[in-house]
Amino acid sequence: MVTSAQAAQRTATAVRTVTDGVTTFAVVDNPGGPTLSYIPGGGITLLTESTAAGTLTFKDFDADGQLDAFEDWRKPVNERAKALAAVLSIEQTALFRSSLARLPHPAEAVPRGARAVTKSRPRCRCRGGDEAAARGPLRSG
Repeated sequence: MVTSAQAAQRTATAVRTVTDGVTTFAVVDNPGGPTLSYIPGGGITLLTESTAAGTLTFKDFDADGQLDAFEDWRKPVNERAKALAAVLSIEQTALFRSSLARLPHPAEAVPRGARAVTKSRPRCRCRGGDEAAARGPLRSG
């Protein structure tokens, strides 16, 4: 298993430190891929893979030391979601879905220090508006 510090040393691009004034994050830029951030010493392990493009870094969410399909950001989202659903228990799935229901609608999310542009709350079109959100999480069927 590769620790976060070892993975950071192996990456083709430098790990940089970023802070929001409260928390300090380590940021890894993947060549041709997403930027990953994590809190050093926070329990996230990183995996690396050498390619022709450089060394790619992945978060090892289940800490098993292997790159699983749901951890591989190069795979399509649907494939990653199916791979994750296959390993989650019913209880974990329920907890995951209930935590998603509490997230703000993207139109309502305002970064720290920014001002909201509108004063009225936009309707959530993804679930039928505020009335659907009040009824609870979606049911699969």
